[in-house]
Amino acid sequence: MQFVIDFCEANEIQLDLVAKNMVMDFYCSTEKYVKAEAFFNEMQDNGEIPDSFSYSILIKGLKQQQEGVVELGMNLFRKYLRNVKE
Repeated sequence: MQFVIDFCEANEIQLDLVAKNMVMDFYCSTEKYVKAEAFFNEMQDNGEIPDSFSYSILIKGLKQQQEGVVELGMNLFRKYLRNVKE
């Protein structure tokens, strides 16, 4: 997946939110939740506003984590609620 991201950046191809959600879903489905969360945070740092699917993908990906799942899920849900209010 990193190859696709690097290719797009090298060729100045902007991924839309749907494509970015697909990247996060790929990371979650391959048990790389930390990468999915880092990608999600990078999106937000770059001014991208995640949609409900973005949050859903990460919350779904939490089920593969073993430690701190409830805390991570609650923090993510709180972040979603803050973004919905804005």
